[in-house]
Amino acid sequence: MNYKRALCFGVFFYVFSFIVLALIQIVSGIPVFGFREYAVFWVLAIPLTLLLSKWYFRVDAPSLKKGFMLGILTLIVGFFLDLLVIGSISAYLGSNFKDLFLQFYADPKFYLSLLEILVLTSFAGFEFDATYTKRVP
Repeated sequence: MNYKRALCFGVFFYVFSFIVLALIQIVSGIPVFGFREYAVFWVLAIPLTLLLSKWYFRVDAPSLKKGFMLGILTLIVGFFLDLLVIGSISAYLGSNFKDLFLQFYADPKFYLSLLEILVLTSFAGFEFDATYTKRVP
């Protein structure tokens, strides 16, 4: 597993997801995500995850195990970036970090999003074959 590339994958996924979620929130006009907003994100996360996975597996031979590990690492990177971003936002707004953090992490739909990321990266590792992979000696 290429850890440097996997960390980049996690950061890219986080940034793109952050932008997508912000756009969904702006379009919906509500500050708290409901099922409809999550459903839009779940649909948009499919091509995002598969395209980024395709980028990752261009230099690392795909496998189910590598896809699963890529998903785990992506979730870990996302968690630490959430701590950083939510901490910064709560400090800027003067709000309670715990309340802001729990707004996402207490929602079961959020965990479905995490499961989707894990399933999609695992699927990408399983499905992508030699036609998408540049052979590494």
